[in-house]
Order: sequence, then structure tokens, then C-alpha cells
Amino acid sequence: TFRSVPETLRDRVNMCFTYLNKAQHGMLDSSLFADLPPRLSQEFADMHMDILTRVPFFSAQYRSDIFLSRIVLSLVRRVYTPGSYILYQGERQRELIIVKSGRADIYIRGSKDAVGSLLPDDFVGDYQLLFGTLNQIGVKS
Repeated sequence: TFRSVPETLRDRVNMCFTYLNKAQHGMLDSSLFADLPPRLSQEFADMHMDILTRVPFFSAQYRSDIFLSRIVLSLVRRVYTPGSYILYQGERQRELIIVKSGRADIYIRGSKDAVGSLLPDDFVGDYQLLFGTLNQIGVKS
């Protein structure tokens, strides 16, 4: 039961739902838009094309419109509460992370403080997406 969960974890769960309620009025995008017809889904996804094409690998100069329209449909919006890890250093992953809003701090082993920050429109993970390598950095919201 929820009462048997440690208080720090309970606080983080509450913070997450409070944020979702404030930012998305308690509804997840996946729930709201899951049943849209394909044409409408594509139009909705195309609103994010500019974000995707800022990543050099997905530049419209190098990729076809059909390829980009399929990729933009697969974008997933994720919300991270402050202090949550987005990427762990040394972990293998195949995701591209694009910051839409807020800030994410970059950490490396052996350093207590952030060595940099990701701001809106910054991205990380393009190399790992393509080649499946280990993360060289950790990223925390």
C-alpha cells in the first residue's frame, strides 16, 4: 500500500502528480491523443517538426519528408520532476533527448557539481541513438 512506501519516495510520487496536474491538467498527452485519426495525428505531430530537424542527423537537408514525418510521429513527451535522472552515466540507451522546456544539468563521475546544462532546444543522445554506445554523461532535471 501507499502508506508502506518510504516517505521520500511518497513525496516524489506526490510531486510528480502535482506537476502533471498543474502542467497538463491531470491528463497525459498519450491519453488525450491516442485515438486521433491518422491524418490528424500526423498534423499534430508535424507541429514538432522544427524541434526534430534542429538535430543535425534529422536535418531536412539530409532526410526525406516521408522519413521525417514517420520519425516525428514516434516522438514521446516525457515530464521529469526536479531532481529526477533522465540519463545515467555508463548506461546503454538508444534514445534522443530533446529539452522542450526547463533545464537539465549534466554530470560526470567524480564531480559533485553539474559540468553544464541543457536548455530548451538542446539535445543529447544522438550518437547513442545511432550506435548504441554507453552514455558518457548523466543528465538530471
